[in-house]
Amino acid sequence: MTEPQIMVIGDINIDAVINASVYPPEGGEAVVEQADFRPGGSGFNTSITLKKLGEQVLHVGKIGTDPFGQLAMGYLEKAGLDTELVEIDSGLQTGFFLIVATPTGQRTMFGQRAANASAFDLKRIQSFFPSINWLHISGYTLMNTGQWVVIRQVVDAAHAKGIKISLDPGVCTVNTVKSRIMEILPYMELFFPSQNELQGLVGSQSVENGIKQLLHLGVKAVVYKMGQQGSQYFDASKHFHQPAIHSDLPIQDTTGAGDCFDAGFLFGSMHGLGISDCLMLGNLIAYSLITSPHGMLDICQKSDIWEDIDQFYRTHLGDETHRFKDLFRPMFNSACN
Repeated sequence: MTEPQIMVIGDINIDAVINASVYPPEGGEAVVEQADFRPGGSGFNTSITLKKLGEQVLHVGKIGTDPFGQLAMGYLEKAGLDTELVEIDSGLQTGFFLIVATPTGQRTMFGQRAANASAFDLKRIQSFFPSINWLHISGYTLMNTGQWVVIRQVVDAAHAKGIKISLDPGVCTVNTVKSRIMEILPYMELFFPSQNELQGLVGSQSVENGIKQLLHLGVKAVVYKMGQQGSQYFDASKHFHQPAIHSDLPIQDTTGAGDCFDAGFLFGSMHGLGISDCLMLGNLIAYSLITSPHGMLDICQKSDIWEDIDQFYRTHLGDETHRFKDLFRPMFNSACN
């Protein structure tokens, strides 16, 4: 197997996604027309998308010995991910989330991390450091104290080896263990907060002042995800804004959009794309996800996603077709060869 270039540490979940035209009141009932099981988890979503872009990915995660664990392993194999650091914890359940998506694309989520909350094997993770040049961490792995102790050591060890590190904080992590995020920020090459996560970290101050505060703590760059308003990049000397992509396609479900954006930006950054175009690639992949009928399940089942990106540009953003080919076609050719 080709040596992985990026290690992603994060939850592996099974998402039961229900598309509902109405959200019933407590104690009520709704009959829906579509419900399916999908791969989920912030880190898992990012790993799948990176792999479908053509990157070599080593995923670090946990699953249980229940039937959902078997389903998750099937998704890992379908995506073509390296599973050497995916541990199966006997007697534990696999992470599971119930997600209700309404016609606006918004979702209500209920779930448990289950096996995902178990501590990782530090020595095994470190043994793969010689083969990677980037480490991406999902913030949900900071929530459990035992797991946090290992992640903290992983960050120190990766930083000492000169491996670039990025972090997607996660709204639950921001709300419960913000201090842990702040502690490792100085080691981060890229930090990927959403609007809610940024507000939870820096309070009610302006976006610009809040991001200045994060940069002052030592993070190299902040990539700010704003949903329908697009995305922005900030470092000590530069600022870029990339508007969101819009077309006539309906929004199906926003679950995983931020994780896919991370993958697009990381892929572009690792392959030397300019910052504005990294933002564009992230926006584009996120938009492709949220307009897809089955979300991450559709991405997982593709052989790659470059042809879909090409098709999307030609169908919905015709004026951009030539710019797409100039920017991304060399990556597409490289990924396929």
